Amino acid sequence: MIRIILLSAVFFCACSSGKNVATTSIVSIEFGSGGGITGEVNSHVLSKNGTLTFNSETIEVEKKELSKLFNQAEKLKNIKLRDPRNFYYYLDIKSNDSSNRIVWGAETKDLKPEIKTLYENLIQLTTKK
Repeated sequence: MIRIILLSAVFFCACSSGKNVATTSIVSIEFGSGGGITGEVNSHVLSKNGTLTFNSETIEVEKKELSKLFNQAEKLKNIKLRDPRNFYYYLDIKSNDSSNRIVWGAETKDLKPEIKTLYENLIQLTTKK
């Protein structure tokens, strides 16, 4: 009987060790930049399971960092900002029931510091490799 309980506990722990951040409704965050003379867009996607995909690469993000980023995004998911300018930056925050794209340019006035902080934190992940 004790073996069954121990095996059940081990099986349960093994199945529940995924990185999903259940405390938020965020499913993924797409972020990047684009525009300028070429119009090229650099795009990155951080998924709820902890994978960050960019430049044909995939890296794993630590659960603690993932949770921090998704909690930051949760606070921004309803902010409306569309001010792209010539060269722009963006966050596309996708939740279970909606998607919100925040777009701004270097010249955008009154950019909430939380938007810039989240963007900078996400970009830092792409340089860690």
